[in-house]
Amino acid sequence: MVLAKTEKFQREFNQLVAERRVKKQYRALTERELAPGWIEHFMAPNEGVPKKLSEEFQPGWLKCVLEVKEVKPWKCDDSKSYWEVVIDLQT
Repeated sequence: MVLAKTEKFQREFNQLVAERRVKKQYRALTERELAPGWIEHFMAPNEGVPKKLSEEFQPGWLKCVLEVKEVKPWKCDDSKSYWEVVIDLQT
């Protein structure tokens, strides 16, 4: 996690990200186990939240590619199973 203390640093950091000179990695908690590897899906190009997603091609939608790097069981107090997933977004 990076927190910018100044607008100047935020601009400079965002530029590094845009130039792909900084690598971002995400951690997610999922309710189903994912296999490590590449996942491709499509996202509606609107500003609304939550975003609409589809595994099938939709005309005008944005193609999204991510790589699941690690998958580990995650403990929780209730009876559900969860997995901690490390993800690299490619697009």
